[in-house]
Amino acid sequence: AAGALVTLGDGRRIQPELLGGVLAAYAPAFGPKGIRLFVPCGSTVLIYSAKTTKQLGELSPPHKGKVTAVCAGTPREGCAEPLATGSSLGEVRLWDGKTGACLA
Repeated sequence: AAGALVTLGDGRRIQPELLGGVLAAYAPAFGPKGIRLFVPCGSTVLIYSAKTTKQLGELSPPHKGKVTAVCAGTPREGCAEPLATGSSLGEVRLWDGKTGACLA
């Protein structure tokens, strides 16, 4: 319902906002640290701040097909926010979610 509050895991209550009008057909994913939200949008993935809801950027280069999956991995040495994306054409890419750089 419009104006409804949502309770976060840490107990804070917030009123959700529409993130720039983007409607995602596929599920978004939080980065492993919960700082960024990765939202599939056409052939790319938009990156939002989970704290401010401001768009921080997007993963580049875009896929050739529509992004249908985004998944955060476990932080590891050399990559604080590993992500994997998949597309409707069977493409799979690995990313550094903090920098937006394509790793593979």
